[in-house]
Amino acid sequence: MEILTAIIAALKEIIGLRKDAREDKKTGIETKILEKELAEKERLIQPATFEDVKRYDPKYKLIATRLILGICIGLAITVSAMVTQSFVKSRVAAKLNEANTQIAQLNRDNNAIRIALESQTQAVARLSAQLNETNLTLAAKNARLDQSEQQMNNLLVRIRELETQNKMLPSEAFDELVKEISQLPKQNLITFLASSGQIIPPFIVTNYSIYQPVDTSLEEGGELHYKFSIEDTGTNYYFIAIWVKATDARTNSVYVDVDDETTSAGKIWEIPMTKGFELKPVRWRDGKSPLAQTTHAQTNFRLGPGEHELIIRGISGNVYFNLVIIQKPPNPVMSLHINSISP
Repeated sequence: MEILTAIIAALKEIIGLRKDAREDKKTGIETKILEKELAEKERLIQPATFEDVKRYDPKYKLIATRLILGICIGLAITVSAMVTQSFVKSRVAAKLNEANTQIAQLNRDNNAIRIALESQTQAVARLSAQLNETNLTLAAKNARLDQSEQQMNNLLVRIRELETQNKMLPSEAFDELVKEISQLPKQNLITFLASSGQIIPPFIVTNYSIYQPVDTSLEEGGELHYKFSIEDTGTNYYFIAIWVKATDARTNSVYVDVDDETTSAGKIWEIPMTKGFELKPVRWRDGKSPLAQTTHAQTNFRLGPGEHELIIRGISGNVYFNLVIIQKPPNPVMSLHINSISP
């Protein structure tokens, strides 16, 4: 029984071994078949290239699209940044240029202000010096004016003394008077003899006096022309007084003007009747002129510095002129009235 069991076990083992051998053979055959199929498949299958992936793989297109989009976005951001940076640089450069321009203008303005201040300082210094000089000059002129007025008053006093004594002015005394008049300061007071100007007939000279012997019209009358100079600065009014003899009870008329030879009836001086030689202020008939101002007593002529000309035209006959005085108002020389002196 044990031997039978052992034989059965051996048979089973032999049968199992044969079965395993068949299985191994079968497996070997299948393996060879698979290897043959694999070799055939490997022969038929080629590895995919990058071009095949690009062509057939949908993920590649998505990746490529996203990559291109990312590149475009990056380029756009870069370009935008570059444009922004360039714009900012240009704005900054413009602002810097504007600031530099403003600084340069401020420097120019400061220089101009400094130059103007220096110029004004110099001008103030010059004006101060001129003012001091002007004050000194005015003081000297006022002193000369006081002296000239005093000398003129002294001369008029001497003439009145001769008048009081009812004497004629002798030629030697008149010569001395003329000499003293010529030496008077000319500031604010101008004096000259009637016989010292340009004399056009029918005016004639006699015994240091000027007159025309006949009545004439204004256009046909004689002419007297006197050049004189104003030394004062600025424009001022001056009156004219003439030592005149007008004894005709009817009329004693002459034409008088300064720097204007245009004849006008309004510029006729109707001299009040005198007893002899008297110092009379010139006064126009109507006194209408932009360059003159007529009061109830006299006509004041508006004259500036420089050369001027006094013009007298004869109308009435036997009106004698001797001494001419041109002075600024007020007129202290008129305070001494000459009543009558015979030529």
